[in-house]
Amino acid sequence: MIDADGDGLDDFVYVAHAGMQSSLLMVAGIRSDGSFGLKQSLHLPNSSAQLAVPTGVTLDRIYVANSRSGRVHIFGGWPLREVGGFDSVLYAVRAALLDADRDGNVELLIGRYDKAGSVHSYDARSGALLWQTPIAGYVSSFAAATQHDGRPAIVLGREGSGPPAWLDAATGTPLAPLPLMSAPFLASAIFDDARSPLLVGGGGTAPVHVLQSSPPWTLHWSYPPLPETRGMLVTTLDADSGNRIIVGDVGFPSALHVLDPAIRAEIWNFETTDHFIYSIGAGDADGDGTREIVFGVHEPHETWIASRLRWIDAKDRTEKWRLESQSALFDIVALGDLNGDGRPEQIVAGKFSPIGKTYIVDASTGAPIWESPDPPSPATVPPMVTALAIGELRPGLPDVVFGSDAKTAGRLTVIDGRSREVRLSIEGLPGHALEGRRIESIVVHDADGDGIGDIAAATSLRDGSIGDPRVSIFSGLDGSLLAHSDPIESMPYRARSLLLGDTDADGTVELILITGNRIQVFDGSMLMPRSTSIVDSIGGRWIPGDQGGAQVLTFDSGGTIRFHDARTLAQRRSISIHSPLAAVDVLDRTGTRLIALAMRNLHVVSGSSGEIFARSTTLGDVTGSYTTSLAVHALNDAAWQIAGGTDAGYFRFRVDVGESIFEDDFEGR
Repeated sequence: MIDADGDGLDDFVYVAHAGMQSSLLMVAGIRSDGSFGLKQSLHLPNSSAQLAVPTGVTLDRIYVANSRSGRVHIFGGWPLREVGGFDSVLYAVRAALLDADRDGNVELLIGRYDKAGSVHSYDARSGALLWQTPIAGYVSSFAAATQHDGRPAIVLGREGSGPPAWLDAATGTPLAPLPLMSAPFLASAIFDDARSPLLVGGGGTAPVHVLQSSPPWTLHWSYPPLPETRGMLVTTLDADSGNRIIVGDVGFPSALHVLDPAIRAEIWNFETTDHFIYSIGAGDADGDGTREIVFGVHEPHETWIASRLRWIDAKDRTEKWRLESQSALFDIVALGDLNGDGRPEQIVAGKFSPIGKTYIVDASTGAPIWESPDPPSPATVPPMVTALAIGELRPGLPDVVFGSDAKTAGRLTVIDGRSREVRLSIEGLPGHALEGRRIESIVVHDADGDGIGDIAAATSLRDGSIGDPRVSIFSGLDGSLLAHSDPIESMPYRARSLLLGDTDADGTVELILITGNRIQVFDGSMLMPRSTSIVDSIGGRWIPGDQGGAQVLTFDSGGTIRFHDARTLAQRRSISIHSPLAAVDVLDRTGTRLIALAMRNLHVVSGSSGEIFARSTTLGDVTGSYTTSLAVHALNDAAWQIAGGTDAGYFRFRVDVGESIFEDDFEGR
């Protein structure tokens, strides 16, 4: 806990996993308007990060060890920004900041594990390696201790690897093991009945031990085993009481247990509705003199995990605040004016996560407008959103159409863009066109001429063995099937994009399906095949053009963007930005300017030469085309609102090509 922004109140700093490739450094506390919530989130690209927690030292810096790159990132100032760093070791599993050798300088201790374990000590300011020592097992905690002769020592908790290890703090030399069978979580603290620090050990299925922090490790007392525990903290909760031992268990439901060492008993507990508690902290966020206990819980769902933070008021022992952080991929985005105020809203949703939520935010400010109910359900906004579109099924009234994965079939859900009420649900029941299929892309248009917008969906087989891309059109009035395409000679390839455009300039629109190996054009009502062209692609866009100059844009992961004649599908030209592409969109009617997400940042690109007009610098590594998407909303002839989604969260940009500038903001959840 630190006062990150200098307002005199404790802020809670933590790292949350964000999808498969990234992490987020989050700061939560009391905001300027008096509400509690996120104050800042920083994208930590291509990382599985370990936050170094200060123990008994005061620092104005935050240290994060990236286990994938081996880099230690140092953050400071407000808003937090990276102010330094140094290279350390790969596969960091635990990190802590403490003056272990009591020389007045702070050390950064990193526990590493890759089949074999080790501990590394660095000077926190210079990054110089002080010592490194092999350790059997997975380091789960650090605590200060004392040797026989009074010299400082470090005790290491080892999860699932036997008793705690004991090292000389100055040299890292291993000393005799502690007389505990297991204690993966350790802390050092002074209690009311002791003049010197005592060592608290516990975790797993072992009892909580309180013992002397130096040989002969005299046991003062122990608390009977709780259900298996995964987190422990020793702290004071208010000015009138001494230290408390706080442990969290992994039962279902899990519970937080508060022990009073003075009476050697549990004095209260808080039962959650979550799966297990994995980390615990405390701080006085609102300045009322009583600390809030914060704990993180994991809620496993198949192969994905939702991380939740809960703040418990230690005074009345009730939940005070909560925040959610999901491992869903926020790679599904859309932009549109839902409220009728002339300003776009941004919709973000998570693909592949059965616990994914949908958010609507103001695209200009990022202010939250709405989020789907928790837990999501088909009766509201379904989880596992795989495609998203904004359109008018009713003239003048915006609707949001979701494609989602219902495990055995695709599902289409339409909600009112203003009231958020579900208006239509189309389920892939046995024998239905969506049975056994995943919805990949959606567009809205009036296919049958009744004045009501209909839903065209591009789908692929769910099992992934073959793509078998198809297009289906469903009535926007009652969800009935209006048309269904025949099989396409693109069997191994999945549907990528479904576009809407007048390819032959006859005043009627066609549907254009982009698969991994071709462009396929259908008529817009009965889905009769019109034309096809073979081209490798991971996506595409429609360029209306002027005076019959319409084009179909396709792009591949290697960085090549191709422009095809809309009528014949013949390739007119191509450009390359010489960097792997994840997503491309069009900024104007003629394709003069494009927006491209290519590895590390966004580019405004010339559609004729490939020249880069402007570039963002804040996104970091974004890998894999399946984890990214872009949406564009024109603000005027020279400015656009850009929305994007990645495996780490969603982002917003305003692009003003006249000034060649970006105004950006990255949002993580």
